[in-house]
Amino acid sequence: MRGLLAAVRHAAADRAVAESDGHEHALRVDHAVFAEGGARLVLPAARTLGVARARTAFALMGGDARRLPASAPASRSAETLAAARDIGIHLVRPGSGGLEAIYVDGYAAPGRVVAWAGESVAAAGAIGTLALERGELELAAILAGAPCFVRDDGVLGIRFIGSPATHVTGQDVAFDIARRLAPGGAGRRLVEFGGAGVTSLSITDRMILAGTSAEWGAAAALFPADDVTRAWLESRGRRSDWRKSEAGDGGVDEWLEIDLGQVEPQFAELGRPETARSLSEGTGPDVRHVHIGPGATAAELLRFAHWLKGRELPSGVTLTIVPGSRERLETLERAGALRDLVAQGTAIESAKRAAVGETATGICCGARPADLEATRVRWWAASLESCAAAARTGRLSDPRRVLRAGSRAAEPEFLVGGEARVLAPRGENDSPATGEGAGLPAVPMGEALAGPARGPVLLRCGDGVPTEQILPWGARIAPLAGDIGALRAHAFESLDPDFCRRALAAGGGFVVAGAGLGRGPQGQQAALVLVALGVRAVIARSWEPGFRRLLLDAGSLPLTFGRAADLEAFAAGDEVELPTLPHGLEPGRPLVVRNLTRGSQLDVRHELDARAVAVARSGGLLRYAAGLGGGA
Repeated sequence: MRGLLAAVRHAAADRAVAESDGHEHALRVDHAVFAEGGARLVLPAARTLGVARARTAFALMGGDARRLPASAPASRSAETLAAARDIGIHLVRPGSGGLEAIYVDGYAAPGRVVAWAGESVAAAGAIGTLALERGELELAAILAGAPCFVRDDGVLGIRFIGSPATHVTGQDVAFDIARRLAPGGAGRRLVEFGGAGVTSLSITDRMILAGTSAEWGAAAALFPADDVTRAWLESRGRRSDWRKSEAGDGGVDEWLEIDLGQVEPQFAELGRPETARSLSEGTGPDVRHVHIGPGATAAELLRFAHWLKGRELPSGVTLTIVPGSRERLETLERAGALRDLVAQGTAIESAKRAAVGETATGICCGARPADLEATRVRWWAASLESCAAAARTGRLSDPRRVLRAGSRAAEPEFLVGGEARVLAPRGENDSPATGEGAGLPAVPMGEALAGPARGPVLLRCGDGVPTEQILPWGARIAPLAGDIGALRAHAFESLDPDFCRRALAAGGGFVVAGAGLGRGPQGQQAALVLVALGVRAVIARSWEPGFRRLLLDAGSLPLTFGRAADLEAFAAGDEVELPTLPHGLEPGRPLVVRNLTRGSQLDVRHELDARAVAVARSGGLLRYAAGLGGGA
């Protein structure tokens, strides 16, 4: 791991590096960031590991970025907040904004490693911070002092030459990258940006590229820290965070070259950047809704207001802005732009707002699919400039034909005072408010593999079973979030209402499933529910990769049938055995599964590397992390 990634690699425990088997890197994490929803698992799991004080240099917990920065969430759990402060975690104050805006504006810096869960802070890659998404259990292990393991799946280098034309932005460049990489995208590789053209990209452009990198298949994206970065940090009173880092050819497995001068304004289906098409061919369909989401920076919001100043919205067009933080909202207000926008009929909203009425077309910037729940609106994603052109004309339009050539609002003066948006934790010598995890439910842990596993097939299900069918979610279940003991009663209830009772009566067992198991939200809680019911292994035709990892972390073996037809060899109630555990569980070596009821056996794959095998043998990530010394 060389080049930019070498600049953020930290020392880790010798044992952890040895167990990586040369196929991954162990990084010491500087910052841990997670959303309040994930705290109901992160904090109890950290308590399970005996964490008295977070061992990262900085940890931050916050609310949903889609809420109005000026309003306080009503659903905060006093126990969760107090527990977070007790172990040294900073809290985003109510009404301050979303995690990404708060973290990137105030804490991202060159050379840092941040692990995040629940709410993306991937835009920190624009400042030279390596931002890695992790599950809630892994984040708890990191808070306990365990390293973060990054697979060595290669590094994709994106080399920029030239400079973008007027009204061509980072969003248009991101669309161009997605189209060039389709259909496989970046293949979950780490991405380094480099080349002489990088200097022509503003920090705002870089934030868009890093923040949307997951949409085109990157595990994380990292920019060099150059004079543009330094000027941005200095404007925020953060000169001490400056540290130069440069991209290089070393360590990059494949290069993609982008001539910025050839990139044109584009638009794409929201969440599908590979569908991008050029706006240069003329106007597109009518637009009824324009939505500027929390990903828009203060500079972008001022530019947007600048282009709309003194103009009325076309008849039938609605405009909604969701500022990502209070500071971004206050920047608009100080510049007088907020008054102008409101006078035009702009709605400054707190959260995702589903447009209503007849079937229509909408265009958005700085938003993700989850921000917009309208089912009767076809949403297109585009740059801020393209959204401004649509707000002025009521149609998808090339901004180069609508906006004045070279017109650009000045970069806003930053409102220093980000620390006022964050509540500091209790001091190490202060009396805790909660005691040892008072009010926090326990997190179940899997059992270490001490011998062969045996039990009944508790359920056989078909293809495409999402996490919502493993653990139903909604208004009835959501209040139980984090309480795995209460949630387990609802496991698979839409497929088999008797599943929980039978699993408990049998003392656990196995689940077999078809293809594509585990797509959807709340995957970590669904996995923990299965472990709490004693499910020792799940055997599927194929997996949603993220859920397979979450199941392993929870403490249950994710296995894959060698042939699609092998699922037919099992029925609910069959007695099943994995006779070669634990020593037969080795990287690249299949496991034998015996169906004792039918007198048959077959091989299954597990696709676990050396460290994943160690996690499985330990009984899940929490027990494994405790063995690494990631505890009190």
